[in-house]
Amino acid sequence: ALYGFFSFVWSPLHYIHMMFFTVMFCVLTALVVSKFVFGTSPTFEPAITLR
Repeated sequence: ALYGFFSFVWSPLHYIHMMFFTVMFCVLTALVVSKFVFGTSPTFEPAITLR
């Protein structure tokens, strides 16, 4: 509904701009859930390590 509203009714932003905010919100939500629900703090560890 939010994409439709900004795309067709009031369009200061294109839907691709809203996708950026959606991705940021999802990442922030995942970090908050990780911290407060699971009690862990995420760390950066590459999936592939080069020797």
